[in-house]
Amino acid sequence: MATTSSPKHPPPDLKERLIGGLLLASLIHVWLFGVIVVPLTMYQLLAQGDYRIALGLLLYYAYRSVFPTKEWGIVRNINRAGNRYFYPQEVIFDGFNEIEPDSRSLICMHPHGILTIGWALTSTSPTMAHANVKWLVTEALLRLPFISDFLSWNGCAHASKSYMQNRMTKGANLALLPGGFEEASLYQRNTYRVYVRKRTGFIVYALRYGYKIYPSFVFGEEKCYFSLIPDWGWLTATRLWLNQYLIPAVAFVGKLFLVPGWGSHLITVIGAPVVLPRLDKPTEEEVGKYHLMYVSALMELFEKHKRQYCEKGAKLELW
Repeated sequence: MATTSSPKHPPPDLKERLIGGLLLASLIHVWLFGVIVVPLTMYQLLAQGDYRIALGLLLYYAYRSVFPTKEWGIVRNINRAGNRYFYPQEVIFDGFNEIEPDSRSLICMHPHGILTIGWALTSTSPTMAHANVKWLVTEALLRLPFISDFLSWNGCAHASKSYMQNRMTKGANLALLPGGFEEASLYQRNTYRVYVRKRTGFIVYALRYGYKIYPSFVFGEEKCYFSLIPDWGWLTATRLWLNQYLIPAVAFVGKLFLVPGWGSHLITVIGAPVVLPRLDKPTEEEVGKYHLMYVSALMELFEKHKRQYCEKGAKLELW
């Protein structure tokens, strides 16, 4: 079957690498600021009696309540320059030529990685423009200041039950990261891990609304960062427990502090879809059956492409 990828480009020059690196650094630091500004505000207000940051946040949220952030195509076009930071950086369709807009398609991407670098660059790839996909992220991110604006401008939305049901009723194309915070916690450099054994919710939704599911894997995500937390069994179990309460449990560094080095590829391979029937009230057995089909398709996708994009002996761990 056909394999379609992003248009081939020559290696990026220094200027393109610098622009791409600056855009990535901007995204990462805006995210970091959004994470720390709320506790910093509480500290300044309660411990220091300084209300200036709190007042600034209050004005920000008041403004956003009146003028909600919407998707802004020009921002996505600018961020496409970030796709020239890694080389090669491609989005490959394996077994099909394109994803039609509003075709009841659910793109499920693995692994999450530490900061979803592959996810971010795939969402801005010209290869994905035609598909008109809404890229779903945890609702908490869209409540944080500034990073929520950046994500909304780039076509992201919250992965809440109500939003997914609303969009799926209309047949809109969606993309999500089934592994979530757990895959981030499992991250170790040069290790291939996906958290999927207990993730069946997306299968339920796909069955209820008659969606096809595209298994996807980002090769190179495992090289973006170095985890600073030891890969000890009891410690990993503790971190996964924290993830149940939507608490990230990662500590990391990149080759350029918070920015990954550019010395590796970043390839997103989107496999042929797993076609599901439409079942208004799928049983537990039916969900299990199609979940197994999805996991098998994901493993087959990894096995098919690992020789080209992974080191010798690479294995995919299922959690």
